[in-house]
Amino acid sequence: DAQGKTAEALAAYERALALNPEHASAWYNKGVALDAQGQTEEALAAYERALALNPEDAGIWNNRGYALLGLKRYDEAVASIDQALALEPEDSDWWDSRGESLLEAGRYQEAIAAYDEALKRSPDLTSSRQGKARALRVLGRDAEADALERDGSQGSAPPQP
Repeated sequence: DAQGKTAEALAAYERALALNPEHASAWYNKGVALDAQGQTEEALAAYERALALNPEDAGIWNNRGYALLGLKRYDEAVASIDQALALEPEDSDWWDSRGESLLEAGRYQEAIAAYDEALKRSPDLTSSRQGKARALRVLGRDAEADALERDGSQGSAPPQP
């Protein structure tokens, strides 16, 4: 089962870290495994240890942001994801993460802007379309949300005559 495999992975990362406590990837992967087990505080600590060793890894900043989001520490989550964007400003996934964190924080206009940035880079990014539609609906802009969902369900293929 998935939980058993996660526990096995966690044990492997613990062994790796016992041999080399300065292994940033092992700390990162330990964080991922802890997150999968719902141990968000512990995952956050692992991500922070990984960042202390490798502060230039945008993926670690992004995952740290998601851990903070899970703890409802919204401003910190956005700031962490912004660090990922500072390192890799063209990554649509980081823009999508920013949109999600802003949406969860109730900052709907900013979320829409972040999702727009993601969609500018990856027009078929379903999570960004869905997140933007959610934000639009909260703002009472149902017609725009409907159009976005309708366009998204057709993909990016050109219309047939």
